[in-house]
Amino acid sequence: MKKNIYIIAFLLVSSFTKLAVAQDNDAYFNFYYSMGQGLGETKDFISKYSWRGVGFNYRAELSDNVMAGVGADWNVFYEKMPYATYTLDNAAVSGKQYRYLNMFPMTARLDYFKDTEKGYRFIAGAGIGSTYFMQDVDMGSYRLNTNTWQFLIAPEVGVTYDLDANRSLLLSVKYNANFKNTELTNRSYLSFNIGFAFNQ
Repeated sequence: MKKNIYIIAFLLVSSFTKLAVAQDNDAYFNFYYSMGQGLGETKDFISKYSWRGVGFNYRAELSDNVMAGVGADWNVFYEKMPYATYTLDNAAVSGKQYRYLNMFPMTARLDYFKDTEKGYRFIAGAGIGSTYFMQDVDMGSYRLNTNTWQFLIAPEVGVTYDLDANRSLLLSVKYNANFKNTELTNRSYLSFNIGFAFNQ
């Protein structure tokens, strides 16, 4: 089922991009620094705010108010837990625990946008795809590692401001809603992004 979703998303984005090029509409490469805050069970696992992340996306205009594209991010969460007794591999172990979470969300996107005369563009849309997780827990000589994929829906709102005809400042907030699987509970989080958009 997940494979079919990827194929459909890829075909849709390819079709949208070809249509945009055929219509000679604008396209944009966005590069940004990304920060994150875990939500729900992600926050229970790592409560600290993440200052480490990057991302990019490509968006092509389909009409006066609609864009389609693809994107990928990388967010890193880390927290050092206090000395306590933790359960590892069904055994109780006392000590300090170090938790790491690397997240790689990848989506196909569809967005609505509205331009203003003052150079602002307001954007709202959503992406669908998957997130690859590398979760590690270190404690003494023990290491628990979980690598897995989760289905992802990622609504986002943002704004750009034109610096010149080809460059814009970019600010956005994205809700990465990842759905649990048999290996990992849901790992959802908010990402706060700041960067640049380049008109192709």
